[in-house]
Amino acid sequence: MLCFCSGTGLGKALDAAGKERECEDLKLWRPAVINLLYWTAASMEAKRKSMVSHVQDIHEHDTSAFPCCAHPPLEGEARNKEWLEPGTTVY
Repeated sequence: MLCFCSGTGLGKALDAAGKERECEDLKLWRPAVINLLYWTAASMEAKRKSMVSHVQDIHEHDTSAFPCCAHPPLEGEARNKEWLEPGTTVY
């Protein structure tokens, strides 16, 4: 079983797969795949903060990755939810 939980584990798996004759071209993509893994992990923090703000009825954020929620203005049932109070959730 391959471990993709870190760039190192994924890098080793890509190296091993790249040694297979039918997967030689995979070696060319190794740096891009590793960079994508780290980019995805870095963006998770901004996504988490956006979600915490959203459940507090805060739809504009102080992160450049997610400056505001992508949904249209909330109306009706969506607007009248029981929002969590700011300060009651952990960042």
